[in-house]
Amino acid sequence: MVTIWPFHRSSDVQVLMVPMKDQVPEFMEDDGSSSAPSGLGPGTMIVTRNGEIPVEWLDSQDEVLTRDAGFQPILWLDRMRLCPADPHERLAVMPVRIAAGSLGGGLPIHDVVLSPNQLIQYTSTRAELYHGSQEVLIPASMMGFRQQWAGFVTYTRITLIEHHLASVEGSWMGTTLPSDVGDVQLDLPTGLAKKLCVAATSACRPILNEGEARVLLMEDRIARQARRTSKPIRRKKAG
Repeated sequence: MVTIWPFHRSSDVQVLMVPMKDQVPEFMEDDGSSSAPSGLGPGTMIVTRNGEIPVEWLDSQDEVLTRDAGFQPILWLDRMRLCPADPHERLAVMPVRIAAGSLGGGLPIHDVVLSPNQLIQYTSTRAELYHGSQEVLIPASMMGFRQQWAGFVTYTRITLIEHHLASVEGSWMGTTLPSDVGDVQLDLPTGLAKKLCVAATSACRPILNEGEARVLLMEDRIARQARRTSKPIRRKKAG
């Protein structure tokens, strides 16, 4: 069962939504990968122009803080309540629970629950060697954190006119790509519609697949362990 609550902008940007089909959408691809929507779980704190608030309190008139462009208005906001009966579909949308401080540097500030496909910024000097950028995006389910099912889950999706990193619990996490909104028709001014068309599939950072993420995380983990166990070189005094 899937329930979606859309939130429409009342300004010049009007958002319409096509009624959902009766059947449950399939979130498990033929190759076993998940096609679940990205999204933030209940209680997740996000920075807006009016301060830090839980995602449940977001309104379509809010502006969220982004890494590259400051505060940006929300183009489309919806919440998805998912409770699939099929075990495979349930696995595809099973929330990822990240404990406070698990991302390093004391982040996230609080425990968070995320969609398995929620993109998280990961910074690594090796990433620049492999992917041309020190900052990359890794889906939450590929970062080695625990997934736990609790009967149903509600994800909030935030879509801006372009893909951005939003300030979430002190960390930077990706907004929803406009192309991932799904069965949504946007009645936009011509200029804005053209801009959205160009930006629809353009991620703000390279997105790693499972193999790329596994290699990068493993190599960084080995490097950290090597630094911790290595002994400092002592130079002999002359004479």
